[in-house]
Amino acid sequence: MLPDHIRRRDMLELAVELANLIEKWKYSKEQCKSLLYYIAQAGNTIDGEGFIRTLAEKAPTYREDFMTIAEQLEAKGEARGIQQGKQEGYQLGRQDANKELAQQLLSDGIDRTNVKRYTGLSDSELDQL
Repeated sequence: MLPDHIRRRDMLELAVELANLIEKWKYSKEQCKSLLYYIAQAGNTIDGEGFIRTLAEKAPTYREDFMTIAEQLEAKGEARGIQQGKQEGYQLGRQDANKELAQQLLSDGIDRTNVKRYTGLSDSELDQL
């Protein structure tokens, strides 16, 4: 069931059915964790947290493990968001510094071509200064 469906539609639609199968087949906790990690990496869902919570609710045997995985995924997402925010902040800071440098160079009479080369700014960005 899973390999055929994992890329076709939102996995949240299959959460109840999957939970019932997991409970019925009595997977080991390790197998169940592996399955959930696979679904989290390869599957498509707009609500990952809702997917895992549905599994936890409908497969009580594995509730604790599912919630642990949900917490790990949440922490990973937060770390990725923090890193992305740092990167964006760095890019904005660098861009602002380049603009400030360009203004100083232009006011000191440095040729516009050289200012573009030193700062990496485009003609339109220099025009806005």
